[in-house]
Amino acid sequence: MNRVTTASVLSSSIAHELNQPLGAILSNTEAAQMLLKAHPLDMAQLGEILSDIVRDEQRASEIISGLRNLLNNRTESDLQTLDLNDTVRDVVKIVSPEVTRRGVILRTILATEPLRVRCDPIHLQQVIINLVMNGVDAMEEVANPHNLTIRTNLADTGDVEARISDSGTGIPNDKLASIFNAFVTTKPQGTGLGLPIARTILESYGGELWAENRTRGAVFSFKLPPAKA
Repeated sequence: MNRVTTASVLSSSIAHELNQPLGAILSNTEAAQMLLKAHPLDMAQLGEILSDIVRDEQRASEIISGLRNLLNNRTESDLQTLDLNDTVRDVVKIVSPEVTRRGVILRTILATEPLRVRCDPIHLQQVIINLVMNGVDAMEEVANPHNLTIRTNLADTGDVEARISDSGTGIPNDKLASIFNAFVTTKPQGTGLGLPIARTILESYGGELWAENRTRGAVFSFKLPPAKA
């Protein structure tokens, strides 16, 4: 029942995640159509565009598969051991066009050592994408600078940690305790579903998710147990 409920909630907001790869596919297709009219034809550039289309199509397929898999019984053999740093790098590639378009400077400060966790890679990408885009939205109505930073580290407890901080408006004090409850949102057009989904995903892997205000902006942090050797 928990899986079905989570999948139902996730399906309500999955369009946000699908819009990114589908929008990139459309833009690249239009660029390829224009390129085909050029003389001489730049085959190298056309090849790069087609590679981008394949990559984004695979990303869209993975998102849909992740939603479908949420309804299935997950076993230990279905999970993967992966490096959180690699997942962050993959997410940066996915969100960079939208982040840049909205005038946000995104930087990463990643641990020098591998941060191995055991989970579904698509689930972990969904969590980080949600937190990054929340930070971008939080800076929409504030003056520059618009800075967003993703940090990873190995905590003293041995847990793997990540922190996503922004220079936005911060979280209203009356929402700080309830921000992870379903349908609680600080955005005019928000659904209040993204953070509960992210927390549910992390908790299913034995992790935690929490939020704090900074002098300017907010920071969302999560931790996961390290993968066993």
